[in-house]
Amino acid sequence: MYRTGTVLKGSHWYRAGTCEVDTAGRRVIMVGRPVIFTDFDGVLNAFPDDKIQRRGGVGHTGWLKPDDPRAILYSEERAFQLTGNRVVNVPVGHFRIHWSRELANAIHALAVDGVAEVNWLTTWQPYCDRILDPVLGWDYTLEHTTQ
Repeated sequence: MYRTGTVLKGSHWYRAGTCEVDTAGRRVIMVGRPVIFTDFDGVLNAFPDDKIQRRGGVGHTGWLKPDDPRAILYSEERAFQLTGNRVVNVPVGHFRIHWSRELANAIHALAVDGVAEVNWLTTWQPYCDRILDPVLGWDYTLEHTTQ
């Protein structure tokens, strides 16, 4: 009744770790490791408030007024330190990216340890393995790009 393998949905193939699909292709049951689909902008590439960044970034918000909502957003309890800062060159231009090495390393470790399958799902898709993975320190053979 079930076969194990890759799932065809519409005109796209989706790899979902180990899965079972009924022979009519109607039902998918996950029986393997979890799959993470991640965007880049807004997930790993942060768009920090310039003034907060100039004054020290996450955890350095004592100068803000007590009712300023940025104080909570940039608290050490809620935000990762943005320790990565680099300009990347792609065919459409040059872009400054800001990211947390702690967060990027934690996501990559899930793929390295085989805990989860990590997939890019981003408009940066043409540049993931050649530009983003090396900048983040990721092994491009472990992360996949969803097309």
